[in-house]
Amino acid sequence: MVPSGLAIPALLGNGNMVFLVLGLGAAIIIPFLLTVIVGFKEPTADAATAVDSTDLEVFSPVDGTVVPLSETPDAAFADGSLGQGVAIIPRSGALYAPFDATVAAAFPTGHAIGLRHADGAEVLIHIGIDTVKLAGEHFSLKVTGGQQVSKGDLLVEFDIEAIAAAGYDLTTPVIVTNADLYPTVASPASGPIAHGEPLFFAVAVEQAVAAK
Repeated sequence: MVPSGLAIPALLGNGNMVFLVLGLGAAIIIPFLLTVIVGFKEPTADAATAVDSTDLEVFSPVDGTVVPLSETPDAAFADGSLGQGVAIIPRSGALYAPFDATVAAAFPTGHAIGLRHADGAEVLIHIGIDTVKLAGEHFSLKVTGGQQVSKGDLLVEFDIEAIAAAGYDLTTPVIVTNADLYPTVASPASGPIAHGEPLFFAVAVEQAVAAK
């Protein structure tokens, strides 16, 4: 075997130079002819885009009913100025991680939590409207800032009945807050949903621009 032309000096003097030259010629000419006949296809741009995509699939953090973000009884959320996403009316008092993430913000009151994905997407989950005024009452925070969590990990427990009895709306916005990198959401769910089921895709800016 001759791994390359640099190995030819190792075979000098063994009387097989004619066959060696013929073999090397065949090794060069045959692949050249096959390339000319069959052709060579460059990878397509679509394939490269699929590999490099940083879109994030967000799963439901609670059991409940998905409604459009515009139906949130808080203008700051409803008009999308804080970020795009959906809202969920919870039917149970447990909040789970919607994807693998770092806890970027764990509010001591337990009413809201911010998560950051390794690709850069940042998602805020706000349990109820104006529930910060409860000062942590009826909420039990299970994580701390900077903690790594996996999809499905328990983040917060909260008492739905007590919060509602105190006069607070439990509509829970789930929004992507860094619109500069993830300006839109796609394939939002609607109606009844269980935690861990697909909720929406946070669309990265490259794909969002290409889709226009």
